[in-house]
Amino acid sequence: MEAFYAIEDKAAMISEVFSALKPVSQFVLTDYVRADDSEPSPALRSWIETEVPRPYLWTPDQMVEALVDAGFEVEDTIDVTRELHRNVLKHWVRYTAGLKPGSLKGAAAAAVIAEVEYWFRRLALLESGDLRCYRIHALRRGITPKSY
Repeated sequence: MEAFYAIEDKAAMISEVFSALKPVSQFVLTDYVRADDSEPSPALRSWIETEVPRPYLWTPDQMVEALVDAGFEVEDTIDVTRELHRNVLKHWVRYTAGLKPGSLKGAAAAAVIAEVEYWFRRLALLESGDLRCYRIHALRRGITPKSY
């Protein structure tokens, strides 16, 4: 589940995850990231300013660096943006295909409209490349970094 993007102090959280895991463990993180550390586009900046919870986006390289600094060995970093984009669209199509005319009214209709707007704004950022989704697989091999 993509949730690290909303954590401001990711390095501290990653260190906590490392210390909470058994000495020989795996950690798989799937999260939203920025493609690079260039200035964010106006669309991405607007999303960051209005999204709840507020995103604190890192690049994949920053995520890997923090994982390594915490003591993890990073096995894979995989861009899963296309897969996420495809799955979100597929599930929205499936959901809307099952709706009957007039079945959503009042607060329920407003909630669905808000959710559609939320996801389609995010999908536009994923499509443009401003926002990416990465899966990172890391290992804890029982070695504790000197900082512990």
